[in-house]
Amino acid sequence: MSPEALREMAEAGVPVIERDLRGMDLRGLDLGKLVAMKCNLAGQDLSETRMDEAMLAECELGGARFGAARREGLMLVKCRAQGLDMAAAALVGLMLVECELAEARFGAARLERCMFVACKMDGLDLSQAALDTCVLMRCTIERLRLDDARLTNSAILEGDATTADLSRMAIDGGLLFKLVLDSRDFSRQALARVNFMQSSLRGARFDGAELTQSIFIGADLAQASFAGARASAVMFARADISRAGFSGAGLNMANFSETKGDLADFSGADLSMAQFTDASLRGARFVGANLSLADASNARLEAANFNGAAIGRLKLHAAVLHTALLGGARGDPIGTDEHRLVAEAYRPAPVQDEPTTEQRSVP
Repeated sequence: MSPEALREMAEAGVPVIERDLRGMDLRGLDLGKLVAMKCNLAGQDLSETRMDEAMLAECELGGARFGAARREGLMLVKCRAQGLDMAAAALVGLMLVECELAEARFGAARLERCMFVACKMDGLDLSQAALDTCVLMRCTIERLRLDDARLTNSAILEGDATTADLSRMAIDGGLLFKLVLDSRDFSRQALARVNFMQSSLRGARFDGAELTQSIFIGADLAQASFAGARASAVMFARADISRAGFSGAGLNMANFSETKGDLADFSGADLSMAQFTDASLRGARFVGANLSLADASNARLEAANFNGAAIGRLKLHAAVLHTALLGGARGDPIGTDEHRLVAEAYRPAPVQDEPTTEQRSVP
């Protein structure tokens, strides 16, 4: 097959099936809307080839080079693309489904509205890349490189990222859902408005990180560290923060409702207007913390230490304070509201419908 014949088939919408295209000079060729199935393009130089809206299925693309050109609407399905080179490319609407992308290179690429679904991405390089409204879903991401990458309104869903390189990664408005990120170090990283919902972050470090309006609902944060983090209006509801450290963190308006936070350390933290309703905080340390206008209604605070804390207008309605250390705290908290307590305990009997005349007449 000649390059011209290939171009004509692409233009006519005729699928190219089981062709060995290695060694063919495709430079400068317009293969927009090409449909290729089970073709061999291994090692091909496609840097000057137009492939907008092309679809390649079950093709061999190992070591193929796409160069730094702009690509729109390219789709790869079940392709073997180990070592694929798309470094520095501008990729819009790229979709890769069940592709083998081990050691592929996307470093410094600009990806917009791109999607990776169930791809093998072990060792894939996205360092210094910019991802805008992109999704990585159920991909294998061992040794994935995202160092110095910027993610905006993007999502990584379900995977083990314990060996991924996330150093200096910046995220704004992203979703990291059900990821395993145990012991990862996010210290001083920009992670504002990131959703870590239901992810495992045991022992992770967020010291000095920017976490404003981020979400950790249902996350496992046992023994994690947030020392000095900027975490205003962060959602920790129903998370496990047992033995986690928040010393010196800015947590004003944060929500810790229903958290499991026994032995957590909030020493010196700004917790003004924070929510701790129905949380378990037994043995927690609030030494020198600011709890002004916070709400700890119905919280379990046995043996918690409030020495030197500011607790003016702190709501302690129905809180369990047995052996809590409140001596030395500054300000007057709000105690239990008896009328509210009665209302909370009220459990009306379910209302049953009156039987109809027909029902009453049945023997």
